[in-house]
Amino acid sequence: MYRFSPNLDLSYLVGRELTFIGMDQWHLYLTLNAEVLSPDRTETGIQDSVVMDSDVHIRIGGSWRLATASGAVVDESVQHGDRKSFQIHFLLGRKLQTYSVASATTLDLRFESGYCLSIVDDSDTYESLTVDYSETHIVV
Repeated sequence: MYRFSPNLDLSYLVGRELTFIGMDQWHLYLTLNAEVLSPDRTETGIQDSVVMDSDVHIRIGGSWRLATASGAVVDESVQHGDRKSFQIHFLLGRKLQTYSVASATTLDLRFESGYCLSIVDDSDTYESLTVDYSETHIVV
């Protein structure tokens, strides 16, 4: 809808673990875990007075594709009636290592073990991606 800006800043995603994947009829939902901002520890090593930031919630409404490090596509958005199974769960528990705006219509999220989740802004009418983090709300 709005396309990806070449200077899109998603640096707050890097290093976070993907802890949730969900779906509805039109969207794929991802949650990347909150980070510990202040890991105060007592003498016993137990964390005390921990300050956390918030989870990052991503909603994908456009097309998406999951590929291995070698580029082999293991899962992608298709019509629900055409799908035999999902493989997107390979990302669960993996940390996001880098992100890049590959083009005005494609955002790549690279996870541990080389998996790359490409999100495609393929609609001029509907939102293809939203990212919610604390006070930040990004819509593409």
